[in-house]
Amino acid sequence: MANETILFILCPGDIFTRAIPFMFEVPLRRQGHEYTTLVAQNIKEGLQFAEAQHIDLVFVIDDTLDRVNYRNTIKTLHANPSTNQLPIILYKITLSEVDAHEIGVDAYFTMPVDYHEVPSIVEAVIARKRKSLL
Repeated sequence: MANETILFILCPGDIFTRAIPFMFEVPLRRQGHEYTTLVAQNIKEGLQFAEAQHIDLVFVIDDTLDRVNYRNTIKTLHANPSTNQLPIILYKITLSEVDAHEIGVDAYFTMPVDYHEVPSIVEAVIARKRKSLL
């Protein structure tokens, strides 16, 4: 992955939610990946970033037990012309494979995250999306 832009969208949570993007960035940087990261504090700000810049991947971060936050965020991403073709990775404390498939994410992480897997999953999601757009 070279010169990709990853947009992290934070669903409302607690103060620790802001640290989660960093936990995903570290393993990517350790693997020598060059990319730009943007962190949106909510879906509105995320859509503004997506409309103003080229985004390669969206990470939706929701560390609450609420089922509404992440679903509304992903539904909004799928409905918006600026973001409906972007690959989405979801981080959620708990999530079933059925839920992930139902809401249309390309990949997901739940607690506990095996951070050694992050680079290969991110690369695979971006590669798969590029291939589907050809």
